[in-house]
Amino acid sequence: MSTFTGGVDVSSDCVFNVFDYLDGSAHDYDFYSLSTSYNLGYTPASNGGGVSTSDIPTIGGYGGMNVYELSGSVTISVGGMTSAGERIMMTFAGATPGINHAVAVTGRVVEDGVTYVKYYDPTTGQNGRRVAGEYASLYAVGHVVD
Repeated sequence: MSTFTGGVDVSSDCVFNVFDYLDGSAHDYDFYSLSTSYNLGYTPASNGGGVSTSDIPTIGGYGGMNVYELSGSVTISVGGMTSAGERIMMTFAGATPGINHAVAVTGRVVEDGVTYVKYYDPTTGQNGRRVAGEYASLYAVGHVVD
């Protein structure tokens, strides 16, 4: 999921970076990359610059995580989790049409009556925020299954 963020060319494999970040030390970027290539038969570069969004739950499953797209009205805690205590992955439009960028949600803040979703981008190492609803998708990322 390639994009430009603050003038920085962001890697086309941000989904792997987010799962690596969310699973702690359980698996690394290479694990998700190789699992995707082996099981799904493509790499982000061979797929137009990103992973297929429909494959995000499957890719998270390689790391033992229960991942599903959130729909409807979503409540994000101040700590960046669902009401069930799951972490959240957010995707938003990137510079390349049809390719989204993935980040890890870290919280929610209200300033001057506007709600922002805070995030950490493991691909760039930067923090940011978006107006609530200014994203393509939200995914609940359940705990790593041992």
